[in-house]
Amino acid sequence: VQDPTANQIATVTPAMGPQTARNLIVDNGGHVLIQPGASLTVVDTADVLPTGSLTVNGTLNMPTTPNVVWSFSQNFNAGNGGFTTSTVNETPPGPGPWAYGPSGVGGTNGWSTPGGDNGGISPYEQLLTSPVIPIAASGNVALSFDHLYNFEYDGTVWDGGTIMVSVNGGAFTQLPASAFTQNGYNGAIQNDYDWGYPNDMNGLPAFSSASGGFLTSIASLGWLNAGSTVQVQFRGGWDWFSYPGTTNWAVDNLQLIQSVPGGTGTLTTAGTTTIGHDAVLNVPRIDVIGGTMSGPTWPDSQQAHLGAGTTLRLAGGNLAGNFTSANPSTTPGSFAFEVENGTGTANLFAPAASLRKSTAGTASFTGRVDLNTIRVEDGSLTFPSGPALTAKTVTVTGGSLTSAKEAQIGNLHLGGGTTTLMRNTTVANSLIGPGTLVTDGTLTLDVSSANVNLSGTLHVTDSQPAAAGLLTLNVPGGVPMPAGLQAHYDASALIGLSNGATVTNWTDASGLGRNLNNRTGNPTYVASGPNGRPVVRFNSIDGTDSLWSSYNFDALGNQYSIFTVARYTGGDNERVITSMTRNWLFGFHGNLEDRWYAEGWIYPPGGGGGTAAGTNFVIHEGQIGPGPNPPASMWRNGNLLIANSTDSHDTVFQPGQLQLGAWGGGFGESSNAEVAEILIFNRLLTPAERDRIGGYLATKYGVGTSYGYSGGLMPQLGNLVVDPGSRLELSGAGVAGFTTMSATGGPTITGSGPGSLVLSGGSPATVAAGDQLLSISGTLDAASFIVSGPGTVSLHSTLNIGPGGSLTVPEGNTLTTNGNATINVASAGVQFGGELKIASGILTLNPPAPVTLPANPMAHWTFDDPANLAKDSAGSYNGTVMGSPAPASVAGRVGGAIDFESTNGNFVDLPDGFSDFSGGITVAGWVKYESFTNWNRLIDFGNGAGVDNILFARRGFEANGRWQFEDTAGGTEAQDINGNPLPNDQWIHIAATTAPGIANNCLSNVYINGVLVSTRSDSSLPPVVTRTNNYIGESNWGGDDFIDGLVDDLLIYGRALTLPEIQALYQAGMQGGYGGARFGHLNMAAGTQLLLGNSNPVGFTSATLMGGAQITAPGGVLLDRSLVL
Repeated sequence: VQDPTANQIATVTPAMGPQTARNLIVDNGGHVLIQPGASLTVVDTADVLPTGSLTVNGTLNMPTTPNVVWSFSQNFNAGNGGFTTSTVNETPPGPGPWAYGPSGVGGTNGWSTPGGDNGGISPYEQLLTSPVIPIAASGNVALSFDHLYNFEYDGTVWDGGTIMVSVNGGAFTQLPASAFTQNGYNGAIQNDYDWGYPNDMNGLPAFSSASGGFLTSIASLGWLNAGSTVQVQFRGGWDWFSYPGTTNWAVDNLQLIQSVPGGTGTLTTAGTTTIGHDAVLNVPRIDVIGGTMSGPTWPDSQQAHLGAGTTLRLAGGNLAGNFTSANPSTTPGSFAFEVENGTGTANLFAPAASLRKSTAGTASFTGRVDLNTIRVEDGSLTFPSGPALTAKTVTVTGGSLTSAKEAQIGNLHLGGGTTTLMRNTTVANSLIGPGTLVTDGTLTLDVSSANVNLSGTLHVTDSQPAAAGLLTLNVPGGVPMPAGLQAHYDASALIGLSNGATVTNWTDASGLGRNLNNRTGNPTYVASGPNGRPVVRFNSIDGTDSLWSSYNFDALGNQYSIFTVARYTGGDNERVITSMTRNWLFGFHGNLEDRWYAEGWIYPPGGGGGTAAGTNFVIHEGQIGPGPNPPASMWRNGNLLIANSTDSHDTVFQPGQLQLGAWGGGFGESSNAEVAEILIFNRLLTPAERDRIGGYLATKYGVGTSYGYSGGLMPQLGNLVVDPGSRLELSGAGVAGFTTMSATGGPTITGSGPGSLVLSGGSPATVAAGDQLLSISGTLDAASFIVSGPGTVSLHSTLNIGPGGSLTVPEGNTLTTNGNATINVASAGVQFGGELKIASGILTLNPPAPVTLPANPMAHWTFDDPANLAKDSAGSYNGTVMGSPAPASVAGRVGGAIDFESTNGNFVDLPDGFSDFSGGITVAGWVKYESFTNWNRLIDFGNGAGVDNILFARRGFEANGRWQFEDTAGGTEAQDINGNPLPNDQWIHIAATTAPGIANNCLSNVYINGVLVSTRSDSSLPPVVTRTNNYIGESNWGGDDFIDGLVDDLLIYGRALTLPEIQALYQAGMQGGYGGARFGHLNMAAGTQLLLGNSNPVGFTSATLMGGAQITAPGGVLLDRSLVL
């Protein structure tokens, strides 16, 4: 359609009736109008080019499947159909043996021929020809007929039949084999060479030999225009003989079917396309690649309706007016709105429909947005300031999403990319994921009713003129996640999956990356399970469904706690939660519930019985340890099943590689089951912690239990980054956990894991940033508080650091207190090299107890004296540093350290001795490995390779350890420490002990950073013998490498130290020395006060007290260097 003269319109009116065009092209100023009540079907493509326009107020159809518009059918039941017969070369000539009668399908009437015997005179043919059949409409025509055949053949094919067609009265030509789409020719006619009998149709493709019964053949006659005519001819060819007295060929149910072919189903518009309120669009795909596509503009109730099968793709141009859609698809490529780039001033009133941004490029929508799902995978999608945004789910897995609209969102799932909010936003159900969330300007983010587990970054900034850069965060109540979480599999945290999708990777919501990242079969995401929460379904009926981790949970060590929420779904079921590498199962087995096997039956005792299988969700809880011979307890829905069972394996009771749905690499003992959530901790939870986790799961999934707690978990908000001039404020009495807190360009505070920095509201609590300044008000409960990066951290309230945690402020950083503040580190370690500045008010400091060196070390190398690095401060084991150049003195954990360079052959050679460890043995020290070298030693005392050795080594080139004795009464004693506890580039405290006892009955323990990680109860002590080859950093075996790294505060004891003594050694390194904890350089402003809240002593490197500053210290103050008053 073009415009030869101005303002010409091609109009489809109701009076014309339905109209059909093979293609529609509108260009050169042309305009097509489909009036209300009118209908236009476009068979193939519709294109509105940049200068064209299309207005649809009626119906526009663009089918993608063929549409039957006409057919001819003859079943011969009412007569012979006007078919005629003839022969070629028959002697004498005649009508031939094709006969009409009851030879059709099922004994109905049809046409058949017995072939014939031409008396050996000549070959001949028999023809059955249809009458002339007129074609009523243009389109593709298919020929269909039922037939059976039984032609003479004997090893080679002789007789046969073929199909001939005449179009518009032309000559009959054979229908080629390529025309058949079903049951085509199966051979070729040949002469009878044995007897020399020829066949006129020799060599032609044909139906030959025997069909074995009636079958339906279908062939295409191609495109025929209306008014054309067709005749069909069945041509049989025989040599001089046939199978006499039998039906050689029978034909029934002939049809000609004409259809309009399915087209692309795509309306492509680069010009001006307008869709009216009454328009009916039966168009599978609309591609807007330029220009403007518009719906009605006013009132809002007047909308362009996109059907349930329609996808609108915006790949350029503008979308304007009001649109609604009935397309519910969340299948990629079939969303109601597939967006690549372009602009939209349109209002999208489509609460059942979804929008997907999947490619690079930018797109924006300024109008009202009301959608089911918004998904961003790539590129940039912006919702500028304007009418509100409403969505049930917003998922961002890549690219960026920016919203300057007031927004109401059900689920905000941030799997990746960057999401920026610039106006007040409410998230009602869940805010989760590892992506980045930016708040820009002054706004409120209300997540007070949501499950909040953001493991990525929360970035508070301000780029808006006249805005204050204040994020007010309304968070829900909840209890903190207990320390020691090692894995958390929550189906609610599976981002971007639609109902029924295959789960290929169940991500670990703990942030530790221990994903269930291996799969077989099709584990399925079920969007609505218990209490409307998602689950993952495993089906053993249609295949073996299983997920399992690459991570090996043997690294849990000698104790752990586990919670699971799962159920059988019916049928013959076995394991649900099990192991790829161990004979281990938990919760379900053998069509029974309440079972736990850890290389030995924990419950039921002996493995007999259990609870009859049902289909209700069950919360199972178990805890085991410490080993060896660990006690284990198990609960069902909060009710104790068994306490302190010791029937598991003594040492091998961990899950190994966790597996769901089936067991091991053979995927046996599979189940029909659903799993909602799993939590694993590396310690035994307290009764209060157990009650909180159990109650959280019961509340979340609507399971009836005996847990006392009812509620959720504390919201976790990942890594907080605040730009200078911006701040976050927790409103009311909200509580939120962070992994880190940092000021852009300034300091960062790191906890000990996800959610380990817990900020409590009340007055309210704020985190603000300035130039190299991070300021915190409100109570901060931190598992650890580790400062890095340049600048100052300012506290305005209370800092509590939990047991076993650390307060770390390196040299160059300042920790400032303002007003009345409290720092409570009574149960934590202190590593303070920077400045403690009391800027105003009173600081109450609760320091930890002083650290005392355990009594009577056999040897103690402090490495503090650069002039005598290998000096033994405890006795007579002064060593000699070896290598060229010799190892250097560097800063360590407790004073100085020794720096071994493996390439320089560095080690320490020690005197003879180390003979009598009959009272037990301890080796303890700090190590900072700098590279992996083969079987490098912390110590190796012996009389050669494999002779009387006492050694602690790294295994091979690994980060795993070995505590080993040679020539004991029990032989070689080797205790491996797995789980990669000895990485490079970080200080690690290692302690290995063996207690006295008879051979093969000694308790041997290994501790990493004050925590027991490996134990054996069947060890033996080293033999009592003088050892002459004694080294630090060197091996008695010639093929092993030197250590490469730093060593500090290395001790040998002739007894097994207790856990408190081991932790004292660790604590000394954490605080930088023995005695009172050091808090760096003290700087007190005029009129300020420092109050020590307990009787423990405290130390400072130096102290500066301005006029009127006061210190009250019941336990005393130690100054290492200087006092300035």
